[in-house]
Order: sequence, then structure tokens, then C-alpha cells
Amino acid sequence: MRTWTPCAVAVLIVAGLAGCTSGEDDEKPPLPSRPFIDGDLAAAAPFTVFLCRNGYATADRLVGPVDRCNHRVTLPLQDRGRFDWTGQHGPANEVSVAVDPLDPLHAIGGAKDYSVSYLSDVADCGEYTVWMGAFATFDGGLTWTNDLVPGFPGDPRDSPLRGNTCNTDPVMAFDDDGTAWFHALNYDGGREDSPVPIVNPLGTHDLYTGSQLYFAKSPDGGRTYPGDQITFASFGDDQAVFNDKNWFALQPGGDHMIATWSNFIADPLLGLVGGPVIMFTESQDGGATWSVPQQVPGGTAANTLSVQFSMPQYLPGGDTVAVIWADFAQSGVRGGTGLSETAQVAYTEGAVTPGGTAFQPARQVFPMDPLKSGSGRDGTGPTAFRLSTYPVLAVDTSGGEHDGRRHVVWADQPGPLDSDVQVLLRWSDDGIAWSDPVTVNDVEAGDQFMPWVDVDPDGGVHVAWYDRRNDPDNRLMDVYYAYSADGGATFGPNVQVTEVPFDGDLGHHQNGGPFIGDYIGLDAASEAAYVFWADTRHAGEPGRERGSDVYSATILRDAGSRDVFDAVFAS
Repeated sequence: MRTWTPCAVAVLIVAGLAGCTSGEDDEKPPLPSRPFIDGDLAAAAPFTVFLCRNGYATADRLVGPVDRCNHRVTLPLQDRGRFDWTGQHGPANEVSVAVDPLDPLHAIGGAKDYSVSYLSDVADCGEYTVWMGAFATFDGGLTWTNDLVPGFPGDPRDSPLRGNTCNTDPVMAFDDDGTAWFHALNYDGGREDSPVPIVNPLGTHDLYTGSQLYFAKSPDGGRTYPGDQITFASFGDDQAVFNDKNWFALQPGGDHMIATWSNFIADPLLGLVGGPVIMFTESQDGGATWSVPQQVPGGTAANTLSVQFSMPQYLPGGDTVAVIWADFAQSGVRGGTGLSETAQVAYTEGAVTPGGTAFQPARQVFPMDPLKSGSGRDGTGPTAFRLSTYPVLAVDTSGGEHDGRRHVVWADQPGPLDSDVQVLLRWSDDGIAWSDPVTVNDVEAGDQFMPWVDVDPDGGVHVAWYDRRNDPDNRLMDVYYAYSADGGATFGPNVQVTEVPFDGDLGHHQNGGPFIGDYIGLDAASEAAYVFWADTRHAGEPGRERGSDVYSATILRDAGSRDVFDAVFAS
């Protein structure tokens, strides 16, 4: 466990901050008696106070100077002829964020990152090379370090990822002692240290190539993820087996880790021809080695469009793993592609044992209405970027009144194409009996989609999502947030997170089509919630005609959080 000295928090905040090293009696720099405050901080409701460049702003005073309370994570592109991926940046999207359980000023982020193509003109994943962008903050989200996970084309650093050309689907996590982890998928190519070719069920063969899961540990709080700290699981031959949409969880108080994903059977000529099934792999030794992949019982279907977006979370005590996934078998859609009727969320649990996790068949299912889409458009507005229907699971491990409560959130569209979309949440104390849907958005205007949910260490429930309520044409969008103090039974007024609206069609995928990612990011400490999203407000900068940046916002619980966050304004 990490030992904190009286000056430890300040040391982590500002590089070069003097007078605060362990074991020394140097005088600490004075903190400002009253950082700039915009709005009535003392009277603000819980989780409505934003950490801004020059102090704090309440939610009702947020809209103002751009990038004052929304913090740009990816750096502007300065010189496309200079291959410097830590000092400048191409676009990025599809984000994940995690906050250090020992330090609310420390958080890590990840994203699908297109810098390789923007800085070197390499395009190995379609129109662009896509890799994993890695970010870390030590000052509450005001500033972020930038890096790429090592191994991308042209990277001079040693890495077992070298030889593959594409990365996707980042998942960020911390273990109990504050160690940062980065989990993602590596595909398209062949690892240089691949042991031997494999033979797949369709008779073709290839090296252990893409669609392999990897897990990277950081020795420096998420600034870097050295190649010698990367391990692998589920080596797929991407001519026959494609592993997709992974999630990852770390056991509280133990060395167990688990990841789940969708496994597709593919044919080089015919495309997806079998599956998918929901698979899992686990580590009993803190991520050093990983088990042979196994199927989650019930996580299967008869066609290629059925199950997707699985997610594991540990229940209190860490001896049981809960898993959810989306089952589209009744709708004929996958993640919101095509017209549909209904779908369902499936839920199960598994006991963690020394011999491996023993999952039960699906314990419960409940309905959800997937998002629809039309030809060349997302289906909830006039835009064309991809929208997905997915459930997100968060578990209350606070030890409080609702300890063990499972929360599932998703975007729901019960009507036809162009009908209203809303964010719904259901909760359960046992995984079998689930509450009626709770509507998180507090307006009917516009559409609300791509939500995320998290439960903080005190049992507060946090939800963030993309939202079009402010545009009468239902095109431009903002990010919104809501907080529940009663275990998800009710939510307070929705809080606008973004300072300016933006157009999702200005972001792009590796195939060149409009894209902002398939999900948003959110993680909460007792003192603050971090919201992470893709934002196109700076599309059109020199060298970047389009593309999204990663943005963050830090929302403080209340005025009491200043005891921690005032330190970021020290100089």
C-alpha cells in the first residue's frame, strides 16, 4: 500500500513544486486564500462545482470562455513533419477514464488515437492507423500527460505489440495500491514475438495476430506503459477468430483480474459467419499470466448479430463477479445497426475460486429498446456518426445502505426511427429482482445517448451521456451529467458539462467515416467525478480539417472538496 506523507498530495500535483519532499522540513508554498469562484459555491448542490483553470465555477455559470472548465486532454497539432507524439497530437475518440482510489487528483485516460497517421502519414488500419492514446493527470484534470502505448508503426521503443498495426477499445483501471492499468485489443498484423502459426477451424492459418487482448501496467502513474509490463490473453487469428469489445475489472483487495469480450468466427471472404459468444479470461497472479479463454454460460446466440458489449464488475468482498451483456437476438441488430424491435440485457454471476471463476447461466434478463439507424445517418438525428446500444454495469461497494446494489444504464429508443431517445437506469440488490426503469434525463427535448454509470466510494451514483437537448435541429450535442444520492432511485437536475456544443460528424473513424467512439467515460472518487468524452470543438485547426479531441471535466462534490483541490492552484 502507498504511504502518504503530509506533503504527498502537493508533490503529485504540480511538476517542480518546491518544498514538499518526504522527510524534509522545507516550507510549503502558500495556497491562495480564495481561488477564483464563479457562482455561489457554498450553496451549490452536490456535484455541481467544476474545477476550472482559475478556480471553480458552479454549473449555472459554466458556459463562458472555451476551455476554461473543460480541459483539453489531447494536445494541438503543431508540426506534422515532427514525429513527436507526446508534445503534439492528432485526433482521438472512444474514451475511458479511471481515478486513483488513493488520490482524487490523480486519474488516467485512454482513447483510440490517430496521431500516427497525422504525424507520419502511415495508414495501416484503413484510411488511418489507430492506436491507443494514454493520458494521466496529477492536478485534478487541469493538465494531462500525452503518450501512446509502445509498439505502433514507427515507434523506436521495444514492445511486444510491435508488428501489429491497429489498437482499439481502451479500458482504464487502478488497483488498490494506485497502480495504473491499460487494457485494449491489438489487431491486424502479426506480433514480432508470435510463437507459431495456428490453424483455425476454417483451414486457414496465420500468426497470432490481431484481436488479441493485452494488459499494460504503468510504473509511473499512467505516464507510460513500458513494453516489458505488457501481457497477453486470447490470441486470436483474425482470419478466423475476431475478439471484439472487451471490458476489464480488478478484484478489490486481491490479485484476481478478469476480462470479458465477444468472440466472432470469421471467414476472409464471407466476413462474420458464426457466433458471437461472450468469453472471459482471468488472472490469479495480478496480471502476470492469463487463463485459457472460456465461454460465459448463456452468453451465446445462433447468429452473428446477437450478443455484444459484455462487462464484468466485482461484487463487495471480491469473491463474486457480475457480468452483463446486450442480447440482440430478438431484434436482428448489432449495437444499433439497422431497424429493430426489442433486445434485452442479460445478467449473470460467477464465484471466484482458485481453480477459476465458475459462472452460472444467465440469472436474469430484462428488455431494452435499441437505437435505430437509417442509411447514412445515426437515426436519432440528421447526423451520420455511428450510435451503439450498450448496457453499462456499476456496483455499489461502499459498505453503506445500498452496498452490493447493481446499476445498469443504457440509451433506450422504444419508438421508430427518429423517435425520442432517453437514458434509463435499473438497479437490483440481488441480481434477480430489478427495479422499474428510472429515467435519468430530465427533459424530453432532443436525444440522450451513449451513457455511462459509476458508483463512488460513498455510494453516490453518477451518470454522464451525450445530449442534443439544446439544438432545435437535434444535431449539435453537449455532454450532460446527473447524480443520485439515494442509490439510483432518483436523480438530481441534469448538469450541462460542456461549455460549447459540437458536431459529432466532424470526428472520424479509422475507416474515414464520421465517428466519436461508441461510449463515453466517467469515474468518481468521494471528492469529485471525472467525465471524459470526444469533442470536435477544435476541428478545423491547421493540419486537421476534422477530428475530435479528448476532453475532461472534473466535478467536485461540494465546497469541502476544496481541502484537496485548492492545492492545484499553488505556485
